[in-house]
Amino acid sequence: MIKPNFKNSILNVSATFDELLGNKNEICKINKLKKALHKKYKNVIYICFDGLGLYPLKQNLGKGSFLRKNIVKKITSVFPSTTTNATTTLHSALYPSQHGLFGWSLYFENLNQCVDIYLRKNSYTGKQVVDKEVEEYMEFDCFYNKNRSDYKVTTVFPSYVKSKQNNFVFETM
Repeated sequence: MIKPNFKNSILNVSATFDELLGNKNEICKINKLKKALHKKYKNVIYICFDGLGLYPLKQNLGKGSFLRKNIVKKITSVFPSTTTNATTTLHSALYPSQHGLFGWSLYFENLNQCVDIYLRKNSYTGKQVVDKEVEEYMEFDCFYNKNRSDYKVTTVFPSYVKSKQNNFVFETM
């Protein structure tokens, strides 16, 4: 088992980008990324490949492949390293204990149901769940919506992703 290192994780990637956008946060930054970002690039493209870690890369790609040759630093994910927990951490620059979206399915006592929170569906029946508490629980502030810099941020997400601010570019994937 690989334990998260919250001084060298995906959270620290987000904290580094958050700082670049002029926001203050107390989370450790990744110095290599910070140095690279201060080169004042015209465009920075940040792509998250959910579930694609170092070990799948090593198992499936040769040492000379583009992705393997361009690994700059090994970092960890968060715990648990579920899609909802990791991607919410990446977008919010918050510790999992702060955003609370730990797993794909969460139990909502008022509904007496487990809900696949990103899809807003009952985990067992697959039926759509329409509930104010689920919607409010799913909303989180993305660090890049608090952009205090001159950088323009454009995002592309699956249609089920929502935030408290509506300046996303939504595209169904």
